[in-house]
Amino acid sequence: METKKDLNVVEVEEMAIETKRLSDSADRYLMEMLEEGKFQEIINGMVNFGSFSLKNQALIHKQMPNATELKGMRSWNFYGRFIKTDQKGIETLSPTFEKDGDGKLAGLSGFKVHYLFDVSQTEGAEYHSPKCLKGEVFKYIEGIKEGLEGVLSWKTKDGTLISHSLEDTMNRIFSIDGLSEDEKAAALVLDVSDKLLRRKIGSPAFSGLNEEELPDIRSIMKSSIFYIVLNRLNLNSVKLESPELCEMPSEYYERFKENLNVIRQVSQIVVNNVETLVSLGRKEELKRVAKENYMRLKSAGKLPFDTEESNELENDSPYAA
Repeated sequence: METKKDLNVVEVEEMAIETKRLSDSADRYLMEMLEEGKFQEIINGMVNFGSFSLKNQALIHKQMPNATELKGMRSWNFYGRFIKTDQKGIETLSPTFEKDGDGKLAGLSGFKVHYLFDVSQTEGAEYHSPKCLKGEVFKYIEGIKEGLEGVLSWKTKDGTLISHSLEDTMNRIFSIDGLSEDEKAAALVLDVSDKLLRRKIGSPAFSGLNEEELPDIRSIMKSSIFYIVLNRLNLNSVKLESPELCEMPSEYYERFKENLNVIRQVSQIVVNNVETLVSLGRKEELKRVAKENYMRLKSAGKLPFDTEESNELENDSPYAA
């Protein structure tokens, strides 16, 4: 007779087989993309799915190359959207973690299959993407500058904070005549992207291809990061510089994945920070407008009654004494 423990062992073994199948499939497909010279497709995938690993990006491209925004079923439900009938989820790999005696995460234990759905596979409430709208990066550029300064700052081994100011960079950008608002915003985020890239490839830990092996590799990586960041943030794009993958020695492919990982990491650091700060800027603006509307109605005597929320709003108003 099978016990619960026996069943758990079987489930774990089956999960391990399934995740290995998926992992191997991702590796093969990514290798096929490299061998077929599909660099543009790989980089385009990072515009929308830079937060996913290269394996998962390969799985997404293989199953739904036109996907734009993915979430799990419960996440879509949280936004008031539901999976349409007869839609098939996209298989991805999701990490699982061990827990210690106190129930706290203790380390990576393996992976499991996780199903995601594109926004096109859902229906329901109107969905507002976290992606930046045209002009928003410049609109909140002061807050973004401060956030990116934090990205460039670092701590020494003894815990000393080495801060990095972007004030001179901002002054230089704003002193250039003829730049549009989007061009000024783009210049700032690209300056930070370039600094992060130089740190990454200058690190002793970097194991990707270097300029002796592939002369244009640094230029290609820089172009790729700029392309991803500008397209994701709805700024003016740049032309993507692509390597001749078909002419690359096959033994280089595995190490080229490290170059791709650095492209993904650097672009995602910049994108995540900018999108987070734009989101905070949106919330602050909504709050400010609500306060102004409240004070205008109050001064005109058009508030039917006071509530605890309205009192808090008044006390927190920019017009409060």
